[in-house]
This record gives sequence, structure tokens and C-alpha cells, in this order.
Amino acid sequence: SAATPREAAAGADIVFSMVTDDDASRQLWLDEESGALAGLAASGSLAVECSTLTPTLVRQLATAITDLRCRFVECPVVGSRPQAEAGKLVLLLTSERPLPPELPPILELLGRIVSLGNKPGDAATLKLAINAFLALQAAGLGELFGFLERSSIAESTAAEIFTNLPITSPTAAMLIQSIITRNFSPLFPVALVEKDLRYALSAGADVGADLPIVERLREQFVAALDAGFGADHLTAVSQLFLPATADSQL
Repeated sequence: SAATPREAAAGADIVFSMVTDDDASRQLWLDEESGALAGLAASGSLAVECSTLTPTLVRQLATAITDLRCRFVECPVVGSRPQAEAGKLVLLLTSERPLPPELPPILELLGRIVSLGNKPGDAATLKLAINAFLALQAAGLGELFGFLERSSIAESTAAEIFTNLPITSPTAAMLIQSIITRNFSPLFPVALVEKDLRYALSAGADVGADLPIVERLREQFVAALDAGFGADHLTAVSQLFLPATADSQL
């Protein structure tokens, strides 16, 4: 095994990265001594960045990598561990140049490719919007079930009705089950959700978009972080709203 990203990238035809945030990605690719970019430069390899990053950093990476006559593909993924294990992720892809023929068969092992054109950062923008939509559902359901659990309506009855409504997606149904069973085993931790909401607000500011709901939503996830739920699944934001002594009635 390689000791540094630079060693891992040296001689590789394709280098994939999937790390937590901008800082980790910047260090992985751009560190002058240990970064993967130095290893890529010798062979003109293909760099595939799958992390959820700010569009600004994606564009910086694209410029740095193409300036060394290497190829860059932006490819953040939508889905969590179950989708990854089943090969059913959605891969949001931008590439300034046509994909080399060897790349699509590799990506298709992970899931379905959705091409978003040739502008780096567009996939990051869409991924941040998608994650914000998921966070909005988790926080909204947590708030509503906190309201319902303080009423005379049985939690199990409310959950059954919500789950079988035409407006309830399979993902929302899973969020509801996580909330009412208090199962917060992490698939998408609160800390990463807060990071993505922060990145979405930054990206919105860059293009002059007003995101007041996302701003308020981030405040809830910051409160969940402050309450010690950072390592829990994003549905743990519901603990800000649920009665402290409530137990599932299922």
C-alpha cells in the first residue's frame, strides 16, 4: 500500500478520490509534497473526484489538473451505503473532454451515470441541492413527529398513515422509521449534512441565490451538532423536537 496520495497516483491510469470535504480534497490532490497531483503529472492520468465539495474547489481542481495536461472528471455520487453495496448509486458527472472508453464501465459498476455537460462545478451544485432536499425532509419530519407525539395520536398510527400517502417517497418513509424507532445508526451523519448545507449556502452566495430556508435548516443541524449528535444519522436532528421521554409505540 502507498504511504501518500502521491505514491498511490504514480503510474495509475485512473485515480479516484472520495473524501469528506474541501480541506481533505485539497490536501489529497494539491499538497506540494504528498498530493496525488504530483503523481499524476508524470503519466498524464485521469483524475475522478467523487467527493461532495464546493463548486469553487471543483473548478480549482479542474484547472490545476488540466494545466498539467491530465484529465479531470467531476463525479459526486448520490446514495449511501445500501445503494453503494447494491451498485445503485446515481453518479453526477461533468467532464470538459469526452470520457475515455475505459471509464464508463468502471463507473457503471457503482450505478447510473447522469451527464451534466462540460462545466466543472455543475455536478457539485446539483449534489448540494439534493443533499439539502434530503436534510429538509429529515428535519421537517422530525419537527412534525415531535408535534404529533405530544398529541393523543398514536405514533404508530401517524407513521403508518404518513408512510402510505401518495406524497411520501420511499426515502421519506425510511426517514420516518428511523425517527420513530430512534435508530440513528449513521449512514449520512449530521456533521456531514451540516457541512453540505454550509457549502450550499456558500455556492448560493456565489451566484446571487437567496436560500433562506436552507439557512434556517443549517441552524437546526448546527444545533444538533452542538447537542452532541454529529456522528449520528441525519434523522438525529429530530431529537431537537421529540419529547425527551417518548418511546416508540411500535
